Amino acid sequence: MESKEAQEQATQQQQQKVLTIVKIKDIEDKYHQELFDMYKNTYSNAGQDLWFKTKEELLNRYPCLICYNGEYTKLYVLYQFKKNFNKISLVCHNGSAEEKENSIKIRLELIRTPGWMLEASGATSWILRKNKAPRMDNEKDIQEALDIIPENKNDKIEINNAFDENDKNSYRYTRVYTDTKLNKEYRTNETLFGTKSCKYETTSDDCNRKCIEKLGGKAKHTKRKVKHTKVKHSKRKVKHTKAKAKHTKAKHKRVKHNSYNS
Repeated sequence: MESKEAQEQATQQQQQKVLTIVKIKDIEDKYHQELFDMYKNTYSNAGQDLWFKTKEELLNRYPCLICYNGEYTKLYVLYQFKKNFNKISLVCHNGSAEEKENSIKIRLELIRTPGWMLEASGATSWILRKNKAPRMDNEKDIQEALDIIPENKNDKIEINNAFDENDKNSYRYTRVYTDTKLNKEYRTNETLFGTKSCKYETTSDDCNRKCIEKLGGKAKHTKRKVKHTKVKHSKRKVKHTKAKAKHTKAKHKRVKHNSYNS
């Protein structure tokens, strides 16, 4: 018979959350609609527009996701590759109280890791600020992280010099994006969260690209001690979940979300 101590240890191991990278092409077709429904419900319930109208549009946009313990039907994060960052684009959950809470935890865990960032506004920005999440406040750092070229007038930021981190309605900058095809301008008030950038190794498998060197960039609140396990692909073993699936090639095309390119 197992001792009480052994039982408690087994329970703790079961409860431990391990960040897992999953390639979209390895997810079985039978889960595709469920993943799309999670996206649709998460963002429509938050009052946001849905830029992806079908499961194909959503899953062809991003080559990989990250979740806890390979359980992507509970909670998953879709992200895109910038030169020196993985940029979190979407965080989708199944609607349960537990996964809503985990959706904040996974954001915090990732953006406290070099090479990860997230543009956030409204309630999400305020929750992250209350949790002392690291921010990038310098205009040049923000432009470099988002791959914004100052000369490009169709994609720019306007710094808010009156930004107050203790004001839930405040924001660091306005993101201004112009859709030249529609001749329409989109403006959203954002704050960029993240810590140091990374030099990533060149690889054909972007889902598993490794951060081989931490680069410069200063972030606020980086001195806070955090118990979360960091996701540094160069030092930490990350479990990769594979499932039998029909392989669908991820198509990279520019898509707007929250009124700009996510």
